[in-house]
Amino acid sequence: MGLQIQSKTRCRLSISTRQISYGMKYTKNEKSFTLIETIVASLLLSLSVVVLAGICAHSLRTAKVMINYEQAWDLVDRQLTMVDYMGVEDYLMLDSPTEGTFTGDGIDYAWSVNISETTMEFLYDVKVTVGWIEQQHYKTICAQARISGY
Repeated sequence: MGLQIQSKTRCRLSISTRQISYGMKYTKNEKSFTLIETIVASLLLSLSVVVLAGICAHSLRTAKVMINYEQAWDLVDRQLTMVDYMGVEDYLMLDSPTEGTFTGDGIDYAWSVNISETTMEFLYDVKVTVGWIEQQHYKTICAQARISGY
């Protein structure tokens, strides 16, 4: 139905009886969420947020531990490189330090270098150990290499 015009003498105006609704009206034919469905969805969403926050916190702790291990391995590499660069015999003759400490990112690392002769002439076993305290536990890494005395 819409606007209708009849003859010249009589004008008839007809308007549709359909009403426009600006608000939400509940009728039996419409589907909507119940209160329980909304509460369950909210609980699932909040539970997933808590789980994701726990995963993020764990990954941050793991990243910090890996940074400490990386720094310790860097210290091992530096000590082995110094022994190899100087030569084992020169390193021993110069009374170079075989123990020491290093502070990096607020953590104190203790290192030691042990050099021992092998059964083969001019061949030495070089063992570098680095230790540190992390979360009330003592962590240690160790690397051993055979280096020529020449």
